[in-house]
Parts: sequence; C-alpha cells; structure tokens
Amino acid sequence: MTAENKNRLHHSRTQKNHKIYVMASPCAGKSTFATRETYRKVRLIDFNVYFEQWAKDSNLNITEFSRTTMEEREAIYNRVNIDYLYAQSDSVCMLGVIGPEKPQKNTDISFVIVQPSLLRAMTNCLLRKWELKRSKKTSHWSRWTHIRDYRRKLAAYAKENGVQIYPRFEAALDAVLDDPSQKKEKSNRFN
Repeated sequence: MTAENKNRLHHSRTQKNHKIYVMASPCAGKSTFATRETYRKVRLIDFNVYFEQWAKDSNLNITEFSRTTMEEREAIYNRVNIDYLYAQSDSVCMLGVIGPEKPQKNTDISFVIVQPSLLRAMTNCLLRKWELKRSKKTSHWSRWTHIRDYRRKLAAYAKENGVQIYPRFEAALDAVLDDPSQKKEKSNRFN
C-alpha cells in the first residue's frame, strides 16, 4: 500500500464530519472509553451497545447468531457498524472489534487500531473475570489466551491493511482529528 493510500485510509482532510472506526480487542477499554459519550465533539458509540439494539430492532435470533463462527459474526458487525457510520450526519466514532476485509473501499471512514499495553489489557481481563465471577456468569472474553490471540489478529490486520496502531483511544482519535503533521504519539510496537 502506498503512503498516499495509507494517509487517505487513515485521515480524510476534506471531511467536516469525521467517520471513525476504532478497532480494539476485547478488554482494551472500549466500553469504558465510550461512557464519555463524546471526545473532542465526536460522538462515541460502543459497538456492543449499538449492536444489541440493532439486533432487537432487526429481530435477529441471538441464539442462532451466537452459534455462527467468529468470522461470520465479525462480517455482520462490520456491515452494521459501517452502515451506521455512513448514515450519521455528525462526527461519530464507532468503537468496534475488527474492520472489514478491504477498509480502503470505505474512503469516507478513518480506520485505526488501539492496542493498550499488555499490562493494561491483562488488568482489564482480570477485572472482567472478577466482575463475571461476582455475577456468576462466564465469558469467552474473560480468558487471557483469547484476548492475546485477538490482539495478534488485530496486529496482522493492521500490517495487511496499513492501519495505524495506537496505545490509547485518545491518541488514535487525536491522530485522525488533527493535521497529520501534528501527530505526537503513534506507534506500531503494541502488538
């Protein structure tokens, strides 16, 4: 991928209203960050919350959906999330998991990945595990091996598609919202 295409994929200067798709593994802090509701006048949407409402409105059979493969679920998440982003007239950021197969096709959407440090992700995983234990529930995403594998999947996706990785949500959004020459914190070392 050329530098020009990477820049276009990552940052669209001509947009007044930004459409941003931030990908992060489970236990990266998406839901916590989304509770802010906005960041620099960009509305934050947690894909889990949005998808649950979309599934109810669409009469999606959640039991059947949960039996599909991870790849099938991700494809549906992406279709729903990208359709949502395109339908918005204001600046909006969808906090999701993994992006579409060819993010370059969505030139009006900026794609970035957030990979917090291993220590932060492991701490979040432990917190989730304790929360679930208190409520006597279990989750696939409370096991570190699953989180680790998903982090690796995102790192491979970043490399394959030229998507930039940031250690924090604020840094990722700042990079998209600011002039590229003013980027202060960017890194691909958080794999």
